[in-house]
Amino acid sequence: MINTIFIIMIKIFSYILTFSISYSLLLQLIFMGNFLTMSLFICNILLLLPLLSITFYYLFIYNIQSLSLASHITLGRLVITSLLLSTTILSYIYETTFIENNSIIILSLICLILDGFDGYFARLLRSSSSFGELFDQEVDNFMMLTLATSLYLNINISPIIFLIPFCRYVFIFSSYFIEWLNRDLPFSWRRKYICGGVIFVMILSHLNFLSFFFVSIMSIISILIIIISFVYDVILLYGRKDYA
Repeated sequence: MINTIFIIMIKIFSYILTFSISYSLLLQLIFMGNFLTMSLFICNILLLLPLLSITFYYLFIYNIQSLSLASHITLGRLVITSLLLSTTILSYIYETTFIENNSIIILSLICLILDGFDGYFARLLRSSSSFGELFDQEVDNFMMLTLATSLYLNINISPIIFLIPFCRYVFIFSSYFIEWLNRDLPFSWRRKYICGGVIFVMILSHLNFLSFFFVSIMSIISILIIIISFVYDVILLYGRKDYA
């Protein structure tokens, strides 16, 4: 038991070290033409380390000895998304531009494309797992939270935009009190397309030439689509609640 814990701790340390170095290089690449302040670097690392720690906690819970190729891709999405969130927050706090809207769009689109690749490789290599599915969903939701934060802070969209990422956690919180919400849902392309579509709309909402009114309308439509999707899943689960 002690040896197993020691091996897991070594793996965690090696992953954190590797991604900390990679993360620093990514920062330097993106901000090559700008002054990279120490506060930006510290903020990114402080955000990334807890996210990695939570990830490795669930690796331990699910008894996963090593990450699959698909999960490595998902982990890469997590790193890029954490970069977007930290720079967005710091841009607002210091009232300066650490990252332009065009950079947000490009990095977010890269994450969205990688989202398709991790699922593809999981199916191709038959490495799908409960952990991989959960990891993918949480990183998708983290991307929604990041984009919602950017729209709220940079474009002054109403805080109601946060309903998009919070719907998932309202559902999870409710499942602690309503037993039948914990039943497994059948695989659905609808959820994936809606998730990807909403993220894509939130990314395009950062285009500089779009009016505030248009972005607001698209945000409201995205919120309604997400809520309707969750309500539909709740209805499905309710219909199955009497089955063993």
